[in-house]
Amino acid sequence: MWYTESARFESLSISRHSLGLKNLVILRIISENIPTVEDGAEKNPNEREVFNQFEIILGAREFEEMSKVEDEQGLYSWDIKTTEEGTGDRVDIGYARSKIFADGTVRPPKIHQTLYYGDVPCGAGAQFDYEGGEWVEKS
Repeated sequence: MWYTESARFESLSISRHSLGLKNLVILRIISENIPTVEDGAEKNPNEREVFNQFEIILGAREFEEMSKVEDEQGLYSWDIKTTEEGTGDRVDIGYARSKIFADGTVRPPKIHQTLYYGDVPCGAGAQFDYEGGEWVEKS
């Protein structure tokens, strides 16, 4: 199954095109009632808005980018790591854009923190959801 912001698709058939082209996948729309931004799903923040929130979380700490994924809709995910002030333990901070699940529920864009003790993940720090164009702490 594939999902877009407005419809859910499933593969109907795979067949050879009579002109000798590669396999052709025919898609059928199953449902058009998956929430879109107009239906109340949150708008995703742009890269600058995510970076601004990273700066607030980081304060004066330096960070290293671990991964950054973008597609035609913009920033998909962004993961950075830094160290905890005082202890020097690792802290991962990650952004993920909103997600629409098969049952129609919507997860807003999020920034989350994973705290480490040595090399072992041991807890979560502050978490932020992007709601109404603002980052809201959900600790």
